[in-house]
Amino acid sequence: MKHEADLSAEQQETQEYARVSRKDENRRWTGRYSEKETTRTQGAGSLAAVAHRFPPSSRVKKRREFALIRRHGRSWNGSYINVVYLHRRRATATRLGITISKKYGRANKRNRFKRIVREAFRLTAAAFPPFLDINVFPKEGFQDATSSLLSKELKQFLLFHGNTQPRSTTSCTSS
Repeated sequence: MKHEADLSAEQQETQEYARVSRKDENRRWTGRYSEKETTRTQGAGSLAAVAHRFPPSSRVKKRREFALIRRHGRSWNGSYINVVYLHRRRATATRLGITISKKYGRANKRNRFKRIVREAFRLTAAAFPPFLDINVFPKEGFQDATSSLLSKELKQFLLFHGNTQPRSTTSCTSS
Protein backbone atom coordinates (compact mmCIF):
# COMPACT_ATOMS: atom_id res chain seq x y z
CA MET A 1 0.00 0.00 0.00
CA LYS A 2 1.42 3.32 -1.08
CA HIS A 3 1.36 6.35 1.06
CA GLU A 4 1.71 10.00 0.07
CA ALA A 5 5.19 10.05 1.48
CA ASP A 6 6.20 7.44 -1.06
CA LEU A 7 5.07 9.55 -4.02
CA SER A 8 7.51 11.85 -5.74
CA ALA A 9 6.78 15.57 -5.87
CA GLU A 10 8.12 15.86 -9.39
CA GLN A 11 5.66 16.02 -12.25
CA GLN A 12 5.81 13.49 -15.01
CA GLU A 13 7.19 14.51 -18.34
CA THR A 14 4.53 15.40 -20.89
CA GLN A 15 3.98 12.94 -23.65
CA GLU A 16 5.02 13.82 -27.17
CA TYR A 17 1.57 13.21 -28.61
CA ALA A 18 -0.64 14.38 -25.83
CA ARG A 19 -4.31 14.53 -26.70
CA VAL A 20 -5.62 18.08 -26.82
CA SER A 21 -9.35 18.61 -27.31
CA ARG A 22 -10.44 20.52 -30.38
CA LYS A 23 -13.05 23.23 -30.65
CA ASP A 24 -15.71 21.05 -32.33
CA GLU A 25 -14.73 17.68 -31.01
CA ASN A 26 -18.13 17.00 -29.47
CA ARG A 27 -20.21 18.94 -31.98
CA ARG A 28 -22.72 16.12 -32.27
CA TRP A 29 -23.68 16.62 -28.66
CA THR A 30 -23.38 20.38 -28.38
CA GLY A 31 -25.13 21.25 -31.63
CA ARG A 32 -22.19 23.26 -33.00
CA TYR A 33 -21.10 22.81 -36.60
CA SER A 34 -18.04 24.11 -38.33
CA GLU A 35 -18.22 26.35 -41.40
CA LYS A 36 -16.70 23.65 -43.55
CA GLU A 37 -19.63 21.32 -42.89
CA THR A 38 -22.33 23.91 -43.50
CA THR A 39 -20.87 25.08 -46.80
CA ARG A 40 -20.31 21.55 -48.03
CA THR A 41 -24.06 20.99 -48.58
CA GLN A 42 -24.27 24.00 -50.87
CA GLY A 43 -22.11 22.43 -53.60
CA ALA A 44 -23.09 21.69 -57.18
CA GLY A 45 -24.58 18.32 -56.25
CA SER A 46 -27.18 19.89 -54.00
CA LEU A 47 -29.29 21.11 -56.93
CA ALA A 48 -30.26 17.55 -57.76
CA ALA A 49 -31.09 16.87 -54.12
CA VAL A 50 -33.34 19.93 -53.93
CA ALA A 51 -35.26 18.83 -57.02
CA HIS A 52 -36.07 15.47 -55.40
CA ARG A 53 -37.09 16.64 -51.93
CA PHE A 54 -40.45 15.76 -50.42
CA PRO A 55 -41.47 18.99 -48.67
CA PRO A 56 -44.33 19.20 -46.15
CA SER A 57 -46.46 21.06 -48.70
CA SER A 58 -46.48 17.84 -50.77
CA ARG A 59 -47.81 15.67 -47.94
CA VAL A 60 -51.23 14.86 -46.58
CA LYS A 61 -50.57 15.04 -42.84
CA LYS A 62 -53.72 15.43 -40.78
CA ARG A 63 -56.21 12.74 -39.87
CA ARG A 64 -59.15 14.79 -41.07
CA GLU A 65 -57.49 15.22 -44.48
CA PHE A 66 -57.02 11.46 -44.79
CA ALA A 67 -60.64 10.93 -43.74
CA LEU A 68 -61.84 13.51 -46.27
CA ILE A 69 -59.97 11.77 -49.08
CA ARG A 70 -61.30 8.38 -47.99
CA ARG A 71 -64.89 9.60 -47.64
CA HIS A 72 -65.25 11.76 -50.76
CA GLY A 73 -62.55 10.43 -53.04
CA ARG A 74 -62.47 8.03 -55.95
CA SER A 75 -60.28 4.95 -56.13
CA TRP A 76 -57.98 3.30 -58.64
CA ASN A 77 -56.43 -0.15 -58.26
CA GLY A 78 -53.02 -1.12 -59.56
CA SER A 79 -50.96 -4.29 -59.22
CA TYR A 80 -49.15 -3.26 -56.05
CA ILE A 81 -51.10 -0.24 -54.78
CA ASN A 82 -54.58 1.14 -54.38
CA VAL A 83 -54.92 4.88 -54.89
CA VAL A 84 -57.73 6.98 -53.44
CA TYR A 85 -57.71 10.51 -54.84
CA LEU A 86 -59.69 13.68 -54.39
CA HIS A 87 -59.79 16.90 -56.39
CA ARG A 88 -59.24 20.10 -54.41
CA ARG A 89 -60.52 23.49 -55.43
CA ARG A 90 -57.73 25.65 -54.06
CA ALA A 91 -54.54 23.77 -54.63
CA THR A 92 -50.91 24.61 -55.10
CA ALA A 93 -49.46 21.14 -55.56
CA THR A 94 -50.47 17.50 -55.58
CA ARG A 95 -50.19 16.04 -52.09
CA LEU A 96 -49.35 12.45 -51.20
CA GLY A 97 -50.51 10.45 -48.21
CA ILE A 98 -49.43 6.89 -47.47
CA THR A 99 -51.49 4.54 -45.33
CA ILE A 100 -50.20 1.12 -44.32
CA SER A 101 -51.48 -0.79 -41.31
CA LYS A 102 -49.71 -3.25 -39.05
CA LYS A 103 -51.36 -6.19 -40.78
CA TYR A 104 -48.82 -5.77 -43.61
CA GLY A 105 -45.86 -6.71 -41.43
CA ARG A 106 -43.31 -5.28 -39.12
CA ALA A 107 -42.13 -1.70 -39.12
CA ASN A 108 -39.19 -2.33 -41.44
CA LYS A 109 -41.50 -3.66 -44.18
CA ARG A 110 -43.96 -0.81 -43.72
CA ASN A 111 -41.20 1.81 -43.76
CA ARG A 112 -39.68 0.27 -46.89
CA PHE A 113 -43.05 0.55 -48.65
CA LYS A 114 -43.37 4.19 -47.62
CA ARG A 115 -39.85 5.00 -48.84
CA ILE A 116 -40.50 3.35 -52.20
CA VAL A 117 -43.84 5.14 -52.67
CA ARG A 118 -42.29 8.50 -51.80
CA GLU A 119 -39.45 7.89 -54.25
CA ALA A 120 -41.89 6.88 -57.02
CA PHE A 121 -43.98 9.96 -56.31
CA ARG A 122 -40.91 12.21 -56.46
CA LEU A 123 -39.94 10.74 -59.81
CA THR A 124 -43.39 11.33 -61.30
CA ALA A 125 -44.48 14.45 -59.37
CA ALA A 126 -43.96 16.81 -62.32
CA ALA A 127 -46.62 14.96 -64.33
CA PHE A 128 -49.34 15.29 -61.68
CA PRO A 129 -51.90 18.08 -61.93
CA PRO A 130 -51.74 20.52 -59.00
CA PHE A 131 -55.24 19.87 -57.66
CA LEU A 132 -55.05 16.28 -56.38
CA ASP A 133 -54.80 14.76 -52.94
CA ILE A 134 -53.65 11.15 -53.23
CA ASN A 135 -53.70 8.44 -50.58
CA VAL A 136 -51.78 5.25 -51.42
CA PHE A 137 -52.54 1.86 -49.85
CA PRO A 138 -50.54 -1.34 -50.41
CA LYS A 139 -51.97 -4.49 -51.92
CA GLU A 140 -50.91 -8.03 -51.09
CA GLY A 141 -47.53 -8.72 -52.65
CA PHE A 142 -46.28 -5.17 -52.14
CA GLN A 143 -43.00 -6.60 -50.80
CA ASP A 144 -41.91 -7.34 -54.38
CA ALA A 145 -42.46 -3.75 -55.52
CA THR A 146 -39.60 -1.44 -56.47
CA SER A 147 -39.63 2.31 -57.02
CA SER A 148 -39.49 1.83 -60.80
CA LEU A 149 -42.53 -0.50 -60.71
CA LEU A 150 -44.46 1.93 -58.54
CA SER A 151 -43.45 4.82 -60.83
CA LYS A 152 -44.98 2.89 -63.72
CA GLU A 153 -48.13 2.31 -61.69
CA LEU A 154 -48.40 6.00 -60.83
CA LYS A 155 -48.01 6.81 -64.55
CA GLN A 156 -50.83 4.36 -65.29
CA PHE A 157 -52.88 6.13 -62.65
CA LEU A 158 -52.18 9.43 -64.40
CA LEU A 159 -53.39 7.96 -67.71
CA PHE A 160 -56.52 6.75 -65.97
CA HIS A 161 -56.99 10.08 -64.25
CA GLY A 162 -56.63 11.93 -67.54
CA ASN A 163 -59.74 10.12 -68.80
CA THR A 164 -61.86 11.03 -65.78
CA GLN A 165 -63.49 14.35 -65.00
CA PRO A 166 -63.17 16.00 -61.60
CA ARG A 167 -66.12 15.36 -59.32
CA SER A 168 -67.57 18.52 -57.83
CA THR A 169 -67.40 18.47 -54.06
CA THR A 170 -69.02 21.02 -51.85
CA SER A 171 -67.43 20.07 -48.54
CA CYS A 172 -63.85 19.78 -49.81
CA THR A 173 -62.58 23.31 -49.42
CA SER A 174 -59.61 22.43 -47.22
CA SER A 175 -56.18 23.25 -48.58
